[in-house]
Amino acid sequence: MFYLDKRIQGICDELRKLSIRQRAPISGWMYKKGNFIHPEDARHDAAAFSPFDCRNMHWYGPDEHYWFYSDTTVPESFQGKPLWMHVCTQIDEWDDGKNPQFLLFVNGEIVQGIDMNHRDVLLSRSAEAGQPLCLELQAYTGTLHTEFNLNSGRSTRRSRACTGICRCPCRHSPGWRPKARAGWIWNGS
Repeated sequence: MFYLDKRIQGICDELRKLSIRQRAPISGWMYKKGNFIHPEDARHDAAAFSPFDCRNMHWYGPDEHYWFYSDTTVPESFQGKPLWMHVCTQIDEWDDGKNPQFLLFVNGEIVQGIDMNHRDVLLSRSAEAGQPLCLELQAYTGTLHTEFNLNSGRSTRRSRACTGICRCPCRHSPGWRPKARAGWIWNGS
């Protein structure tokens, strides 16, 4: 059974690589520490947002809450494509105590919860190039891990033949190292 699992994982890894068509970063992430329930709570809080450098900064602490946001626009090359946002962390095993949790808000509206088992969010079935989006992540560190990065990027996908498989491009990206990633993904044709 062990070798069958390894073989299946190898096939899934290859399919995952083939499923990504295009990537583009989501930049301009801002953050602040705090347990905010709604976007307006985070915006009206007296503490200022700080820039979050996805390459060099971390968010810390067991049982801690953070708020991230990025004002971005849909790239021209995504016009008419299904638009996905992808978020993953370095945690791959099945343990919600160690698994950071996110709640995604788009333009102030709650869209979906995100964790290691729910990494992709469909933002639009047909993206409009140039459309402004305010992406906000209510983030919880979990109870056991103490350090995470947040990296972002946009991607297109060739197909979604394996719904639960082609989810985490981070492991196969050049220069990958364990971190949280957020990005655009679309199921392009």
